[in-house]
Amino acid sequence: MKTFISFIAVAGSIAVAHAGITNGSFQDGSGTTATGWTLGGSNALALTDADYIANAGGYGASPYGGRFLSFNAADVAADNWAYQDFATTAGQEYTVSFAYGNYGASTLQTLNVSLSDDNYGTLASASFADSTGTTDLSALWNSTSVTFVAASSTTRLTFTDAGSTTSSTDLFVDNVAVEAVPEPMTMLALAGGAVALLRRRRA
Repeated sequence: MKTFISFIAVAGSIAVAHAGITNGSFQDGSGTTATGWTLGGSNALALTDADYIANAGGYGASPYGGRFLSFNAADVAADNWAYQDFATTAGQEYTVSFAYGNYGASTLQTLNVSLSDDNYGTLASASFADSTGTTDLSALWNSTSVTFVAASSTTRLTFTDAGSTTSSTDLFVDNVAVEAVPEPMTMLALAGGAVALLRRRRA
């Protein structure tokens, strides 16, 4: 038991800090409001499975809690966006993970993702395309991630709808999270602690 406790103490002393996204599942919000996020454009909304089942022929259930970010509902222009500022440590590498999907017709939807520092300098950007639409709320999701190195104490994450077609198709975003990437020396130290623990147990 003493050996196990000493290993936990070593691991805890070298753990890296995690950056937090507020309301990454969009469960806290409704309509044009989502706690922690700034929504803008023609029609960036926090909507639910029930909204799409009742009004747009949807079926099934989203795996992330039933509420999500929806861009261009009601066939409005594709000029929608959402952003959140979150705490970071300059020089630390982070990974942003999220899910996105194309609801409705099988026409091309494009999601732009960008990370910027507190002077609005771009740290990373990427585009994700999906031309396979469906009204099955449980099956439309794609999981992916973007990695960046922070340059300031605050970083802005922005999702932008860059699709050219909005008729009978909407773009969804959900399950947003940010994690600090452990430094190589941290991983080596953790591995070394695990090896030491196994050796002591065998002895």
